[in-house]
Formats: sequence, structure tokens, C-alpha cells
Amino acid sequence: MIRKVETGSERTLPRLWLQRTVDVRPGGVLPTAFAPSVRALAAADRVRFLRRIRGVRRESNELTLVLRRGVEFRLGLATDLALKITVAAKVLPRVGRPITYVDVSVPERPVAGYESQPSG
Repeated sequence: MIRKVETGSERTLPRLWLQRTVDVRPGGVLPTAFAPSVRALAAADRVRFLRRIRGVRRESNELTLVLRRGVEFRLGLATDLALKITVAAKVLPRVGRPITYVDVSVPERPVAGYESQPSG
């Protein structure tokens, strides 16, 4: 259920940004289109990773969790979310250099990497 939160409060909780056209009101519920994003955050909470997440992004049917330090957890489809988040959380500290993403869309084969900045 949606509740009002004062601006600037609850800074440790992740954000789910909605388009202005989405009608949300305290006491209401999110449209079902946002269910995969909410399930991803619930899975992160179950594996005790929620407070490290800044927000969730959904493009087409693929989910990405964005951590507070900017690293993306690319989850892919909204299946096996707890497994994917657990795998990503275990891969993250084992990577030797700064990375920009951990792709766990196929949790059996996680990939960590960085996006190179275009020069010019």
C-alpha cells in the first residue's frame, strides 16, 4: 500500500520512479505493470541487500537494480530474483577493479564489467 513520505526522509530506502502519468495516491496500490520492480526490491530485502539499492529501472521486460555507489545489477527477466541478487552480491566484492555492472540475467554465468566512456 502506498503511503506519504516526507521529502528528504527515508533516504536509505530505494526509489521506484514513476512517470507523472501514473496515478498514485496514499492508500492506493501501484498498477500491476510495476509488480516486477516491487518483486525485485522484495527479493533484495529477503537477502538483506535492500539498503544498498538506490533504485530500480525497468526497460522492456528487463530489470536493473542501481546500487548507491552506481553499480548496476542487471537482472534480466523477473524470474529467480532472490537467486540473481544473491549471486550478484557475492560476485561484487570479488571483482578486482572498479566495475559499472554485474549481469546476472543468467545466474549460472554472472558477468561483471565496466562501460568504457566514449572519447571525444
